[in-house]
Amino acid sequence: MDEEFQSRLEVVCDLANDKFSLGRVIVCSNMLPIYRVDQGWVREHLISWLSWNDVHISTLAWQSLLWSPRLHKGFIYEIREYLVTTARYYNFLGELRNQYVTFMTYLSLQGYSEFKIGEFADVFNTIPDESLYHVASALKDSLSSSGEKVNEFWQNRTKPFLTKIWPKQAKLDDRTVTQLALICIASKDNFNEAYKIIRHSLKRQSDSGVCNKKIRE
Repeated sequence: MDEEFQSRLEVVCDLANDKFSLGRVIVCSNMLPIYRVDQGWVREHLISWLSWNDVHISTLAWQSLLWSPRLHKGFIYEIREYLVTTARYYNFLGELRNQYVTFMTYLSLQGYSEFKIGEFADVFNTIPDESLYHVASALKDSLSSSGEKVNEFWQNRTKPFLTKIWPKQAKLDDRTVTQLALICIASKDNFNEAYKIIRHSLKRQSDSGVCNKKIRE
């Protein structure tokens, strides 16, 4: 990184200086682009902000980072421990809580060897049950957008998530149940298998208009 920009960033990132708090928001929202330029500098100055050792700075860092999270494997590897830990601080994420849940769902579908299945299972067992709507919605959207590779995507990504990661004891609201039903539909030729996996979470709803519309389509 150019020395001039580095020195300016270090001034902004000086936690003893309160007047640059908004500047730190901008820095954290651009943590990945900065990482691409200078990995060492980000490791030294920013990564620890995501650790939750200081709730105030971690809240700022995560809320900023989650504005536009990206699946960059190298950067994900750097923060993998903190990504999992953040589930325990779900309420500190404010309006970005759903963004975190959705991002973790897409991340879990990547099959990165750096993560253990149990780590993802812990995340989705830790977050509130009502947030599982966003998990199910992300699963449905990813399966629906897999196109001609729907069978492969179902077998290698969606099915393992539902059987190994999805919290089995969660109390699901109607919106979440609807998304699970739509996963069955999106699985196409794998409908019967999907239904067998999901059926224990399904229940009759008073208003099935959404599902009926999807089925007609």
